[in-house]
Amino acid sequence: MVLLYYVILGLLLTPKLRHKLSKFAQEHYAGVLAIALIIFVGLVYSYTRPQPLQLHFIDVGQGDAALIITPKGHSVMIDTGGIRQQGPHTSTYDLGTQIDVPYLHHQGITKLDYVILSHSHADHSGGFHGLSKSIPIHHLIISTEEPEAYPRVLQLQANAPVLLSASRAYDGNTFTLDGVTFTFIHPDDNMKIRHGNEASTVVMVSYKQFKALFTGDLEAEGEGEILQRYPDLKATILKIGHHGSDTSSTPEFLQAVHPQYAVISCGVNNKFGHPKPTTLEKLQALPTKILRTDKLGAIWFTTDGKHLHQYSALAP
Repeated sequence: MVLLYYVILGLLLTPKLRHKLSKFAQEHYAGVLAIALIIFVGLVYSYTRPQPLQLHFIDVGQGDAALIITPKGHSVMIDTGGIRQQGPHTSTYDLGTQIDVPYLHHQGITKLDYVILSHSHADHSGGFHGLSKSIPIHHLIISTEEPEAYPRVLQLQANAPVLLSASRAYDGNTFTLDGVTFTFIHPDDNMKIRHGNEASTVVMVSYKQFKALFTGDLEAEGEGEILQRYPDLKATILKIGHHGSDTSSTPEFLQAVHPQYAVISCGVNNKFGHPKPTTLEKLQALPTKILRTDKLGAIWFTTDGKHLHQYSALAP
Protein backbone atom coordinates (compact mmCIF):
# COMPACT_ATOMS: atom_id res chain seq x y z
CA MET A 1 0.00 0.00 0.00
CA VAL A 2 2.87 2.37 0.80
CA LEU A 3 4.55 1.53 -2.49
CA LEU A 4 1.35 2.14 -4.44
CA TYR A 5 0.86 5.46 -2.65
CA TYR A 6 4.26 6.76 -3.74
CA VAL A 7 3.88 5.44 -7.29
CA ILE A 8 0.55 7.25 -7.68
CA LEU A 9 1.96 10.38 -6.03
CA GLY A 10 4.91 10.34 -8.43
CA LEU A 11 2.63 9.96 -11.41
CA LEU A 12 0.51 12.91 -10.33
CA LEU A 13 3.43 15.25 -9.62
CA THR A 14 5.97 14.29 -12.30
CA PRO A 15 4.79 14.55 -15.94
CA LYS A 16 8.13 13.23 -17.26
CA LEU A 17 7.91 10.13 -15.06
CA ARG A 18 4.29 9.66 -16.06
CA HIS A 19 5.31 9.73 -19.72
CA LYS A 20 8.12 7.20 -19.19
CA LEU A 21 5.87 4.83 -17.27
CA SER A 22 3.19 5.10 -19.94
CA LYS A 23 5.73 4.23 -22.62
CA PHE A 24 7.08 1.35 -20.50
CA ALA A 25 3.57 0.01 -19.98
CA GLN A 26 2.87 0.06 -23.70
CA GLU A 27 6.09 -1.82 -24.48
CA HIS A 28 5.66 -4.37 -21.65
CA TYR A 29 1.90 -4.67 -21.53
CA ALA A 30 1.77 -8.32 -20.44
CA GLY A 31 4.28 -7.82 -17.62
CA VAL A 32 2.54 -4.74 -16.26
CA LEU A 33 -0.81 -6.54 -16.38
CA ALA A 34 0.67 -9.51 -14.47
CA ILE A 35 2.13 -7.21 -11.79
CA ALA A 36 -1.18 -5.39 -11.43
CA LEU A 37 -3.00 -8.71 -11.08
CA ILE A 38 -0.56 -9.94 -8.40
CA ILE A 39 -1.01 -6.71 -6.44
CA PHE A 40 -4.80 -6.96 -6.72
CA VAL A 41 -4.88 -10.59 -5.57
CA GLY A 42 -2.52 -9.76 -2.71
CA LEU A 43 -4.73 -6.91 -1.54
CA VAL A 44 -7.88 -9.03 -1.73
CA TYR A 45 -6.20 -11.84 0.20
CA SER A 46 -4.87 -9.51 2.90
CA TYR A 47 -8.34 -8.10 3.52
CA THR A 48 -10.29 -11.38 3.36
CA ARG A 49 -8.02 -13.97 5.00
CA PRO A 50 -8.98 -14.95 8.56
CA GLN A 51 -7.08 -13.09 11.24
CA PRO A 52 -6.02 -14.72 14.52
CA LEU A 53 -8.36 -14.78 17.47
CA GLN A 54 -7.49 -11.97 19.89
CA LEU A 55 -8.09 -11.87 23.66
CA HIS A 56 -7.44 -8.60 25.46
CA PHE A 57 -7.43 -8.20 29.22
CA ILE A 58 -7.91 -4.45 29.57
CA ASP A 59 -6.21 -2.68 32.48
CA VAL A 60 -9.20 -1.25 34.37
CA GLY A 61 -7.52 -1.14 37.77
CA GLN A 62 -9.33 -3.08 40.48
CA GLY A 63 -11.87 -4.73 38.21
CA ASP A 64 -12.36 -6.99 35.22
CA ALA A 65 -12.76 -6.19 31.54
CA ALA A 66 -11.87 -8.40 28.59
CA LEU A 67 -12.28 -7.91 24.85
CA ILE A 68 -12.42 -10.83 22.41
CA ILE A 69 -12.04 -10.20 18.67
CA THR A 70 -12.90 -13.14 16.42
CA PRO A 71 -10.98 -14.05 13.24
CA LYS A 72 -13.45 -12.12 11.07
CA GLY A 73 -13.70 -9.09 13.33
CA HIS A 74 -16.74 -9.78 15.51
CA SER A 75 -16.29 -8.55 19.07
CA VAL A 76 -17.38 -9.60 22.54
CA MET A 77 -16.69 -8.00 25.90
CA ILE A 78 -16.72 -9.97 29.14
CA ASP A 79 -17.21 -7.41 31.93
CA THR A 80 -16.44 -3.71 31.60
CA GLY A 81 -14.70 -2.65 34.82
CA GLY A 82 -16.22 0.25 36.68
CA ILE A 83 -14.42 1.38 39.82
CA ARG A 84 -10.99 2.93 39.74
CA GLN A 85 -9.02 3.05 42.95
CA GLN A 86 -6.87 6.13 43.45
CA GLY A 87 -4.37 5.75 46.27
CA PRO A 88 -5.84 4.33 49.48
CA HIS A 89 -9.35 5.55 48.65
CA THR A 90 -11.90 4.37 46.13
CA SER A 91 -13.67 6.94 44.00
CA THR A 92 -16.11 6.65 41.16
CA TYR A 93 -14.56 7.01 37.73
CA ASP A 94 -16.23 6.47 34.38
CA LEU A 95 -14.07 3.63 33.14
CA GLY A 96 -16.48 2.89 30.32
CA THR A 97 -15.88 6.31 28.78
CA GLN A 98 -12.29 6.89 29.83
CA ILE A 99 -10.77 3.42 29.37
CA ASP A 100 -13.05 0.97 27.55
CA VAL A 101 -14.15 3.15 24.64
CA PRO A 102 -10.66 4.46 23.73
CA TYR A 103 -9.26 0.92 23.98
CA LEU A 104 -11.96 -0.44 21.67
CA HIS A 105 -11.49 2.38 19.19
CA HIS A 106 -7.74 1.75 19.21
CA GLN A 107 -8.49 -1.86 18.22
CA GLY A 108 -10.80 -0.68 15.43
CA ILE A 109 -13.96 -1.78 17.26
CA THR A 110 -16.97 0.47 16.63
CA LYS A 111 -19.70 -1.96 17.76
CA LEU A 112 -19.98 -4.96 20.07
CA ASP A 113 -21.84 -8.10 19.10
CA TYR A 114 -22.14 -9.19 22.73
CA VAL A 115 -21.44 -7.85 26.19
CA ILE A 116 -21.40 -10.47 28.95
CA LEU A 117 -21.61 -9.12 32.50
CA SER A 118 -20.47 -11.82 34.91
CA HIS A 119 -22.43 -10.28 37.81
CA SER A 120 -23.75 -6.96 39.03
CA HIS A 121 -20.82 -5.72 41.14
CA ALA A 122 -19.63 -2.31 40.04
CA ASP A 123 -16.02 -3.33 39.39
CA HIS A 124 -17.30 -5.72 36.70
CA SER A 125 -20.39 -3.95 35.34
CA GLY A 126 -20.08 -0.27 36.25
CA GLY A 127 -18.37 0.67 32.98
CA PHE A 128 -21.33 -0.53 30.90
CA HIS A 129 -23.17 2.81 31.03
CA GLY A 130 -20.31 4.87 29.62
CA LEU A 131 -19.45 2.16 27.12
CA SER A 132 -23.01 1.87 25.81
CA LYS A 133 -23.24 5.63 25.20
CA SER A 134 -20.48 5.43 22.56
CA ILE A 135 -20.45 1.82 21.31
CA PRO A 136 -23.58 0.10 19.92
CA ILE A 137 -24.20 -3.19 21.73
CA HIS A 138 -26.26 -5.81 19.89
CA HIS A 139 -26.74 -8.34 22.70
CA LEU A 140 -26.41 -8.10 26.47
CA ILE A 141 -26.03 -11.24 28.59
CA ILE A 142 -26.33 -10.96 32.38
CA SER A 143 -26.16 -13.32 35.32
CA THR A 144 -29.14 -15.06 36.92
CA GLU A 145 -29.34 -12.55 39.76
CA GLU A 146 -32.70 -10.94 40.50
CA PRO A 147 -33.62 -8.23 37.96
CA GLU A 148 -33.26 -5.37 40.45
CA ALA A 149 -29.55 -6.13 40.85
CA TYR A 150 -28.57 -4.41 37.59
CA PRO A 151 -30.41 -1.07 37.03
CA ARG A 152 -28.49 0.90 39.66
CA VAL A 153 -25.00 -0.23 38.69
CA LEU A 154 -25.75 0.16 34.97
CA GLN A 155 -27.41 3.55 35.60
CA LEU A 156 -30.55 2.45 33.77
CA GLN A 157 -34.24 2.34 34.50
CA ALA A 158 -35.60 -1.11 35.29
CA ASN A 159 -37.69 -0.97 32.10
CA ALA A 160 -34.80 0.13 29.87
CA PRO A 161 -34.99 -1.78 26.55
CA VAL A 162 -31.43 -3.08 26.84
CA LEU A 163 -32.28 -4.68 30.19
CA LEU A 164 -35.65 -6.02 29.12
CA SER A 165 -34.07 -7.72 26.10
CA ALA A 166 -31.02 -9.03 27.99
CA SER A 167 -30.43 -12.78 28.01
CA ARG A 168 -29.63 -14.77 31.15
CA ALA A 169 -26.55 -16.97 31.26
CA TYR A 170 -27.25 -20.58 32.22
CA ASP A 171 -25.11 -23.69 32.23
CA GLY A 172 -25.09 -25.22 28.75
CA ASN A 173 -26.08 -22.12 26.78
CA THR A 174 -23.75 -21.36 23.87
CA PHE A 175 -23.25 -19.07 20.91
CA THR A 176 -20.65 -19.15 18.13
CA LEU A 177 -18.98 -16.39 16.11
CA ASP A 178 -16.56 -17.22 13.28
CA GLY A 179 -15.80 -20.65 14.73
CA VAL A 180 -15.24 -19.27 18.24
CA THR A 181 -17.65 -20.88 20.71
CA PHE A 182 -18.75 -19.26 23.97
CA THR A 183 -20.10 -21.87 26.41
CA PHE A 184 -21.63 -20.93 29.74
CA ILE A 185 -20.86 -23.43 32.51
CA HIS A 186 -22.19 -21.59 35.57
CA PRO A 187 -24.66 -21.04 37.12
CA ASP A 188 -26.78 -24.17 36.83
CA ASP A 189 -30.44 -23.33 36.09
CA ASN A 190 -31.48 -25.68 38.92
CA MET A 191 -29.76 -23.55 41.53
CA LYS A 192 -31.56 -21.09 43.70
CA ILE A 193 -31.10 -17.44 42.81
CA ARG A 194 -27.80 -16.19 44.16
CA HIS A 195 -26.27 -12.77 44.53
CA GLY A 196 -22.86 -11.21 44.11
CA ASN A 197 -19.76 -13.31 43.62
CA GLU A 198 -21.47 -16.69 43.74
CA ALA A 199 -23.84 -15.61 40.96
CA SER A 200 -20.87 -15.05 38.64
CA THR A 201 -21.32 -16.21 35.10
CA VAL A 202 -18.49 -18.51 34.02
CA VAL A 203 -17.80 -18.82 30.30
CA MET A 204 -15.42 -20.99 28.30
CA VAL A 205 -14.16 -19.53 25.03
CA SER A 206 -13.04 -22.25 22.59
CA TYR A 207 -11.33 -22.00 19.21
CA LYS A 208 -9.89 -25.17 17.66
CA GLN A 209 -7.28 -26.41 20.19
CA PHE A 210 -7.41 -23.22 22.29
CA LYS A 211 -9.57 -22.55 25.36
CA ALA A 212 -9.87 -19.63 27.76
CA LEU A 213 -11.93 -19.74 30.96
CA PHE A 214 -13.44 -16.58 32.45
CA THR A 215 -14.68 -16.99 36.04
CA GLY A 216 -15.81 -13.54 37.18
CA ASP A 217 -15.62 -13.43 40.98
CA LEU A 218 -16.71 -17.02 41.50
CA GLU A 219 -15.63 -18.39 44.87
CA ALA A 220 -14.71 -21.83 46.19
CA GLU A 221 -18.24 -23.21 46.50
CA GLY A 222 -19.09 -22.39 42.91
CA GLU A 223 -15.79 -23.80 41.67
CA GLY A 224 -16.63 -27.08 43.40
CA GLU A 225 -20.05 -27.20 41.74
CA ILE A 226 -18.48 -26.68 38.33
CA LEU A 227 -16.03 -29.54 38.91
CA GLN A 228 -18.92 -31.86 39.70
CA ARG A 229 -20.45 -31.14 36.28
CA TYR A 230 -17.21 -30.62 34.31
CA PRO A 231 -14.37 -32.69 35.81
CA ASP A 232 -12.33 -32.28 32.59
CA LEU A 233 -12.09 -28.52 32.56
CA LYS A 234 -8.69 -27.85 31.03
CA ALA A 235 -8.03 -24.42 29.50
CA THR A 236 -5.05 -22.68 27.95
CA ILE A 237 -5.78 -19.40 29.75
CA LEU A 238 -7.56 -18.96 33.08
CA LYS A 239 -8.82 -15.57 34.18
CA ILE A 240 -8.27 -16.02 37.90
CA GLY A 241 -11.42 -15.57 39.97
CA HIS A 242 -12.03 -12.54 42.21
CA HIS A 243 -8.78 -10.75 41.30
CA GLY A 244 -6.64 -13.37 43.02
CA SER A 245 -8.57 -13.41 46.29
CA ASP A 246 -8.03 -16.33 48.69
CA THR A 247 -11.78 -17.05 48.56
CA SER A 248 -11.34 -18.39 45.00
CA SER A 249 -8.90 -20.59 43.11
CA THR A 250 -8.98 -23.79 45.17
CA PRO A 251 -6.13 -26.25 44.50
CA GLU A 252 -8.64 -28.73 43.04
CA PHE A 253 -10.03 -26.16 40.62
CA LEU A 254 -6.59 -24.99 39.51
CA GLN A 255 -5.39 -28.56 39.02
CA ALA A 256 -8.46 -29.35 36.90
CA VAL A 257 -8.02 -26.31 34.65
CA HIS A 258 -4.20 -26.51 34.67
CA PRO A 259 -3.73 -23.39 32.55
CA GLN A 260 -0.59 -22.40 30.69
CA TYR A 261 -1.35 -18.77 31.59
CA ALA A 262 -3.11 -17.38 34.66
CA VAL A 263 -4.29 -13.78 34.20
CA ILE A 264 -5.04 -11.70 37.30
CA SER A 265 -6.89 -8.43 36.79
CA CYS A 266 -6.30 -6.13 39.77
CA GLY A 267 -5.37 -2.57 40.68
CA VAL A 268 -1.95 -1.30 41.68
CA ASN A 269 -1.63 -1.27 45.50
CA ASN A 270 -5.33 -2.06 45.83
CA LYS A 271 -6.79 -1.88 49.33
CA PHE A 272 -7.84 -5.56 49.26
CA GLY A 273 -4.31 -6.86 48.93
CA HIS A 274 -5.13 -8.73 45.71
CA PRO A 275 -3.71 -11.03 44.58
CA LYS A 276 -3.27 -12.86 47.87
CA PRO A 277 0.11 -14.58 48.50
CA THR A 278 -1.64 -17.92 49.06
CA THR A 279 -3.22 -17.71 45.60
CA LEU A 280 0.11 -16.91 43.98
CA GLU A 281 1.71 -19.86 45.78
CA LYS A 282 -0.97 -22.22 44.46
CA LEU A 283 -0.43 -20.95 40.92
CA GLN A 284 3.35 -21.25 41.17
CA ALA A 285 2.95 -24.87 42.28
CA LEU A 286 1.14 -25.88 39.07
CA PRO A 287 3.26 -24.36 37.41
CA THR A 288 1.69 -21.69 35.22
CA LYS A 289 2.82 -18.33 33.88
CA ILE A 290 1.24 -15.61 36.05
CA LEU A 291 0.30 -12.37 34.29
CA ARG A 292 -1.04 -9.39 36.29
CA THR A 293 -2.55 -6.18 34.98
CA ASP A 294 -1.20 -4.26 37.98
CA LYS A 295 2.31 -5.21 36.82
CA LEU A 296 1.94 -5.40 33.04
CA GLY A 297 -0.96 -3.10 32.18
CA ALA A 298 -3.10 -4.46 29.36
CA ILE A 299 -2.37 -8.09 28.47
CA TRP A 300 -3.38 -9.67 25.18
CA PHE A 301 -3.04 -12.90 23.25
CA THR A 302 -3.36 -13.91 19.63
CA THR A 303 -3.91 -17.47 18.43
CA ASP A 304 -4.73 -19.36 15.26
CA GLY A 305 -6.27 -22.06 17.42
CA LYS A 306 -3.00 -23.94 17.73
CA HIS A 307 -0.15 -21.51 18.36
CA LEU A 308 -0.43 -18.80 21.01
CA HIS A 309 1.38 -15.47 21.33
CA GLN A 310 1.28 -13.27 24.43
CA TYR A 311 1.90 -9.52 24.71
CA SER A 312 1.62 -6.82 27.34
CA ALA A 313 1.62 -3.02 27.48
CA LEU A 314 4.51 -2.87 29.97
CA ALA A 315 7.73 -4.86 30.07
CA PRO A 316 7.68 -7.58 32.78
